[in-house]
Amino acid sequence: QGQQEAAASYYTQALAIRRALGDRIGEGTTLHNQGVLLGSMGRGDEATHAFEQALGIERELGDRGGEAATLVNLGELARGQAHADRAARYYEQALEVERAAGNLAGEAAVLNALGTLAQSQRRLEAAGSCYEQALALQRQVGDRAGEGLTHNYLGLLAYAQGRPAVAQRAFEQALALLDETGQADAALTVRANLARLNSDHAASAASGDPVDVAPLAAEPAPRPAPSVVAPEPAHSAVAPEPTEPPASAPAPTEPPPAPTAAPKRGWWPWRR
Repeated sequence: QGQQEAAASYYTQALAIRRALGDRIGEGTTLHNQGVLLGSMGRGDEATHAFEQALGIERELGDRGGEAATLVNLGELARGQAHADRAARYYEQALEVERAAGNLAGEAAVLNALGTLAQSQRRLEAAGSCYEQALALQRQVGDRAGEGLTHNYLGLLAYAQGRPAVAQRAFEQALALLDETGQADAALTVRANLARLNSDHAASAASGDPVDVAPLAAEPAPRPAPSVVAPEPAHSAVAPEPTEPPASAPAPTEPPPAPTAAPKRGWWPWRR
């Protein structure tokens, strides 16, 4: 907590310097990162204010990648506050931005966000449609890591639908792709999903009764014995780094993101 408070103070100082220099690019970047930090600290209203300011600057500068990332983060905040309809509107706006920019990898990532939202609401057919669209786009651009994550989401969906054999195949495909692309953390989550799936199957076989499958959210649930969980979506292809400010206006050094500060799902890139 102390480190996060210190980081928040640094961002406030950096923001003042960016504004004094007239560095709009740097100001938008700092506001975006400040929003991520504040959101991870549970200061949702302040995070929303920072993101909304960043969004205005990104639109002013035509920073489409930053705009999409900020819209998704606003969606994540709304979702965390149980405002699913508002979250969906932010995601849909982000989807429009990515499509207009022709960023197929970013479009796929937003579709996965929409899919996990639909799945958390038990709109399983809509979730499946989003995942399948995302998968097709990822295959089109050769995003193997993103494809692995989407297979995991499809496994979660099949698990929620009570189709363990389909879930097994999806998780195995996810694991192969994530291992291939070096996504160790995500691969670890998929292994946990496979272990949970096999444990449920063994329990069902031993008892002779089917195991009830509880409704799943796409993120780890804060309870002692969570259901199958999903790793964070990969967003590395979504928001390109902004252009550096001119040499005559050097940017202040900002604190790097604290590894323990990031929430378990959803936050899009820290921007440099």
